[in-house]
Amino acid sequence: MRRIVTSDDYPARATREKVEGVVDAEAIFSPDGRVLQVIVANAPPPVLADEVRKTVTRRLRLRPAPDRYVRARLAPIQFRVAACAVGTERTAAVEGALLVDSSFCPSPPPDLPIP
Repeated sequence: MRRIVTSDDYPARATREKVEGVVDAEAIFSPDGRVLQVIVANAPPPVLADEVRKTVTRRLRLRPAPDRYVRARLAPIQFRVAACAVGTERTAAVEGALLVDSSFCPSPPPDLPIP
């Protein structure tokens, strides 16, 4: 099964600005299995909510169910930035969340030796 979101979906602006957050959302599916609408249930940073709406609409499909619209709650989607400084760690993962981890660090930490 293909992942709905990957680290490539971390918005570049959010990575540069070190924006993290968890997006809780629901999707409404048409009878042909396509996403009609994504409803964000919490108030994450808008850049992350917009990315989830765009990505889920583009990638997620259900098996067609003639004459039925389906509303489904999605697993939480957590965006986490890289821990670039020595001695720091990523934000702890939310239980059951799909993780979208950025690996971008703007420059090497100053206290790491460069070979």
